[in-house]
Amino acid sequence: MFTANGTFTVPGGVTVILVTAIAGGGGSGVTGGGGAGESISRIFKVTPGDSITITIGAGGSAGAVGGVNGGAGGNTQVGSLVTLVGGSGNSGSAGGAGAPAGAAGSGGKVPLDKLPFFIASGMLRLAVIGASDVSPSIYPYGHGADPGSTPQAGKPGVVVIEW
Repeated sequence: MFTANGTFTVPGGVTVILVTAIAGGGGSGVTGGGGAGESISRIFKVTPGDSITITIGAGGSAGAVGGVNGGAGGNTQVGSLVTLVGGSGNSGSAGGAGAPAGAAGSGGKVPLDKLPFFIASGMLRLAVIGASDVSPSIYPYGHGADPGSTPQAGKPGVVVIEW
């Protein structure tokens, strides 16, 4: 699991990897939430011994009281395999664009089906009937920030590679 920039070296005998990745979420303002970072869970063909550079998108900066919009989340990149776009910061009372977008009153949340299929660091893949997204307090990556009297920064991206 990559929560910071790094390099993944494909192990010997591995020709396929599952990449679950999320870009940084957008920051919020007083009334509009930031958009969630773009997210994927996809299989890629690889060559043993290849080095794949991982770039993790930062969460977008918080806006300021008085109308300053939140900043965009950073892009997350997995070598030449895929680049995911960070969520936009809010724009006035409107939420920032993202996957999904933020809204007036809430930030965009990462869809439940974009969480990795692994158990590590005390986190479990969630299987909650009826839920379409997951709380940032449980899985703190890629979410757009909720608006409020104190604007907040978006959540950073993450990359999980499984084989």
